[in-house]
Amino acid sequence: MIRPEIMRMVLQETSIRPKIKIMLQAGYTYDTIQATLGCSPKTISAVKKLLDSNEMVLPLKTGPKIKINDEVKNIVLAENFANPSLNLRSLSFQLKETQSIEISKSSIDNILLSNHCWYGPMIQEPKITEEQKIMRMNFAYSILTDQISSEIIGFSDESRFELDAHHPGVWHHLRKYNPLCVINKSKYSPSLMIWGMVGKNFKSDLIFVEKSMNQEFYQQNIINSNIIPSAINTIGEDFIFQQDGATSHTTDLSIASIRRISRIMLIWPPNSPDMNIIEMIWAIIKFRVDQAKPQNIGELKAVINDVWNKLDMKTINGLVDDFPRRCLLVLKNKGENIQKFISGGKLNPITTEEIQSTISDLISEGIILKKIENIIGEKISEADYQKVVQNYHKKKRKTDRPIVKWTKEKDQIVLLCFENYGKNFDIMKSKFTENVTIGALKNRFYYLLRKKKNND
Repeated sequence: MIRPEIMRMVLQETSIRPKIKIMLQAGYTYDTIQATLGCSPKTISAVKKLLDSNEMVLPLKTGPKIKINDEVKNIVLAENFANPSLNLRSLSFQLKETQSIEISKSSIDNILLSNHCWYGPMIQEPKITEEQKIMRMNFAYSILTDQISSEIIGFSDESRFELDAHHPGVWHHLRKYNPLCVINKSKYSPSLMIWGMVGKNFKSDLIFVEKSMNQEFYQQNIINSNIIPSAINTIGEDFIFQQDGATSHTTDLSIASIRRISRIMLIWPPNSPDMNIIEMIWAIIKFRVDQAKPQNIGELKAVINDVWNKLDMKTINGLVDDFPRRCLLVLKNKGENIQKFISGGKLNPITTEEIQSTISDLISEGIILKKIENIIGEKISEADYQKVVQNYHKKKRKTDRPIVKWTKEKDQIVLLCFENYGKNFDIMKSKFTENVTIGALKNRFYYLLRKKKNND
């Protein structure tokens, strides 16, 4: 039972924390306060902590609102930038302690949002080695100085979409189960890998990779399809096919197959998704997939297809136009990842003067830039292509030879044949039911002779 005088004091307060303060100072337990006010144990604990630290000696009534001028905004932004891990409540306490500024969480939130700030997980960037930074800089330098137009490049890449990859945060109740706060997640989340290509006024068909992007799949479903010819028809005969350095992309056969029908960018620096504009397309699709919340792999595929088909050319063309600026940013930032500088939208066009100024600044700092020769591979003749095909099949025959698992029984056959027929490996081969090559028999025979000699 709450004493009447305490209840009157509680009823006079309009906010929950002063009510809790009054009841705590009167000696009431957590359970009594929770039952009376309908607040959570966490809120009661927070008020108790403030009372214990003497930060809540005076009644918690709202004082006069602070005048939020440009000076206050700049201080809030500076504190936020210096301590990006602080949430709104912690940042409010920090400003009070260090700057003597009492400002509410909502006011801080409004300031940050109006200055393009948001609260979310840390941005993940690939770790770029010093050697890779140099490669990125030389690549960007070559693209800019050779004046390779982004309008003739087809930017391609794969991306994986997981069914359970991303889910929005929810508020959890400490002592109450809410099924809306639970999602069933598989140990190995179902996923889809897709491949696509974009260019100036061009968007390819979307390719769903069934198992893995090996050379055979790349050849059959991408290179030998109508994708590259359709890009040439749209972009023009000067079309350049871009791809990253994945193993399936860079085999001799894959490169030759592409050069048979198109020009190709032979060099792409490692750890450089920030330079490939199609990565921004994948980000758009993943954001919209998260909003759609597909429940199974079929729905996931349908959503991806729908978003891809609805991508407008204005968005794609804007990203294509951004590519030179991305290259220049790589130079300006000495090979570092540049995604943090371009998350705000479309980039401004660059000028020749800006390129020359950036190069001069780097040279003055002692940085040596080297131009990559033959960065673009021109088309090859049918005869040159057939030579690569022949070499590929020759190598494939060698690698496809069966591997014999030798047993004591097989070793006895080899030795008995030698006793009866000498070094007649053709007869020896005929005694085996499985496909054993002459070379394998010779290697095993001489191995057994060496083994016998060592034992003797």
